[in-house]
Amino acid sequence: VLHMAAGASMATMEYRSKDAHSIGLGRLRLVAAFANTMMVLYIYGTYLLQYEWASFSVHEKAFTHRLVDYVWRWELDIVFEHLKAFTFSEAMLHNLDLYLAVGAPVAVLYFWLERNRIRWLQGFVQQGNLPVEKARLLTWGLELYLWMVFADYIFILLLVPFHLGLPRAHYVCAGCAFTLGIVSLSAYLWVSAELVAMAKVSGDVVRNTWALRAQNRVRPALKLFVLLHFITCGAAYWKVENLGSDGKALLFGVLETLVILSYQGAHVVFALDDVTVGSGEGLHADKLAKLAAAEIQIPKRPGTGVPSKLREKPVATDTK
Repeated sequence: VLHMAAGASMATMEYRSKDAHSIGLGRLRLVAAFANTMMVLYIYGTYLLQYEWASFSVHEKAFTHRLVDYVWRWELDIVFEHLKAFTFSEAMLHNLDLYLAVGAPVAVLYFWLERNRIRWLQGFVQQGNLPVEKARLLTWGLELYLWMVFADYIFILLLVPFHLGLPRAHYVCAGCAFTLGIVSLSAYLWVSAELVAMAKVSGDVVRNTWALRAQNRVRPALKLFVLLHFITCGAAYWKVENLGSDGKALLFGVLETLVILSYQGAHVVFALDDVTVGSGEGLHADKLAKLAAAEIQIPKRPGTGVPSKLREKPVATDTK
């Protein structure tokens, strides 16, 4: 019995250790998101502060043309000159060292944290009572999301060697990063919808807690970030239809920067995901501890104030 009590105590300590570890990972993700956010705001903020606003929109009407008009005449240098106006790419051109010094370690940390989180979700899929084909599809979807995130980070970091001084390579990398960003978020929304439905009927405290947080906070935030991508695409189309318009170029640049910040926002809500997993495990551990305490009764030794059920028979004595 003492061995069972010690085992229950060790299980509780192990769960609490996992709880603290998960909360630590969530905080680490928040620190990385904060560092990247400050870097992005500094780069674009200083760019806007140093811009000569006296020349803003002075010749806008005289030099506004469509992208296809320049391409038809093969005036690509003019196209690239107009495209870079007010973009984050132009802002980071003079801060490449800062962008790489902060962005590279944050990207490595993000991928490591996402890998751990996706592996946990894949374990959840394997433990669920799902048809083999559906379980395989969800596991494949999570793996696809993970490696799209990895490829996205590669293209984001490639923007340093392929900066605006090499416009063709730069826009290819930027386009791939933007596309992978929106596709990876959409893929995760699809898979997480299935996982939330599974978790609600699993009867497990950890998974139910994760599903509640994913449905109420994570998924709505990701949907907003995907919508921001589509709005930015609309602004990009408006810009290329009016090359030379400072106002439309500024609108696209601000939205583009917000898209970059939305990636940090995605990791903020994923940090809540990390903490939810830890909190759920902690609740499960407390439940196990209470059950163990209620079920395990250690009997006291005779002579400690508890009357014994066995009494000695009186010894008959011969008085004769």
